[in-house]
Amino acid sequence: MANRTLADAGIALTAALGGTISAGDTISIGQYAVDYTDGQLRDTSGGSTTRDLLRVTLGPGCRSNFRASAGGQLKTIVNQTGTGYLEDKSNCGAVEVVSDSASAVIYDVRYAALNGHSFALNTCDAEKFFQFASGTCTIQSACDLANAYVVAGRTVFSTSAYALTALHAGGNAVVTLSRDVANIYAEGACVITIDNTAVSPSGKVYLRGGTVKWIRGGTCADLECNTSGVADFSELSEPITISDRHMGPGSTLILAKNGIQPTFTTTTDSGGGPQIVYR
Repeated sequence: MANRTLADAGIALTAALGGTISAGDTISIGQYAVDYTDGQLRDTSGGSTTRDLLRVTLGPGCRSNFRASAGGQLKTIVNQTGTGYLEDKSNCGAVEVVSDSASAVIYDVRYAALNGHSFALNTCDAEKFFQFASGTCTIQSACDLANAYVVAGRTVFSTSAYALTALHAGGNAVVTLSRDVANIYAEGACVITIDNTAVSPSGKVYLRGGTVKWIRGGTCADLECNTSGVADFSELSEPITISDRHMGPGSTLILAKNGIQPTFTTTTDSGGGPQIVYR
């Protein structure tokens, strides 16, 4: 297990790191402005095996581009049995991250970029994704992500056959959700927009603040918004069903004045229920 840093500004990443990478290494990419044409963290500069690493960090001094269109997407495995993580706290132009396949693990991904650059996570199996900073992050269709925690910037969850276990949103995060999820937790001033019928939360949509806005969606098993938060159905483009609604004073329910209404199969509001606004 070695700590490896860039030796030069070459456009092939493994070669620029010295030409050899071993399983369990820690990789720090913290300098230069390079448009990479080979971003795979492989065994040797001429090899084909992607190493399983302990940590990969893009540091503040990195102003490079890791773009798939140039063949330079950052390709890595960062698992080490559930302890590895990849962190982007750089000043890059654009970063696209993949692994060998949808079952190859990048366990923990953390976006904390200093300049708000675009970030995309595609082909991999990820347990956790964190967005701490402004910028646009896209979780693309071939990313099998379990849990997302976002508190800033814009996050797009593309349409995918892979469902999230949980989405946690807070702060001033702005989220577009187009893939299925079991549970949604909203707080702070976040805004989550659901725009795909594939999104059918089987657990609960739980608001302690924030706004969840439905444009399109499947059946939602449980909407719970007891003391604060906004459930917005004013822009529904087609009917949806909320199986159980639990809303209390301090929460807000927004409905279309002359448009499509959601169906609430069971309503067990408390304390007089939500403030209802027609828009």
